[in-house]
Amino acid sequence: TLQNTVYRGFLNNLYFGNDPDVFLLRDDNIDLSPEQKRALITLNALFGTVMMTSDNIGEYDQTKKEVLAGALDLFDNATVTGFERDGDIIKIEYQLRDQIHNIKYHTGKGVLV
Repeated sequence: TLQNTVYRGFLNNLYFGNDPDVFLLRDDNIDLSPEQKRALITLNALFGTVMMTSDNIGEYDQTKKEVLAGALDLFDNATVTGFERDGDIIKIEYQLRDQIHNIKYHTGKGVLV
């Protein structure tokens, strides 16, 4: 689903609002690693129009609260300026306030590298 979120991202707010899958940071009843959870929430924040979860965020520990706060900052303030695929890696460039940032998403592992 993350690849679909990225590849539909350029249409976001142009033809429709990009609606990615929910993000999940909880530890129970989920098989994602912490790194996969971080990739999920980060890409949803950068490429989506909505941020949804089925977690009870009131149960988040401090680390999860910080991850959520960072993602909400991206959601509110970042603009994707480009992305390209190179094998299993999707390279993403975005602007947050006045700074350009680059991240890489490994499609096979589901993590940011």
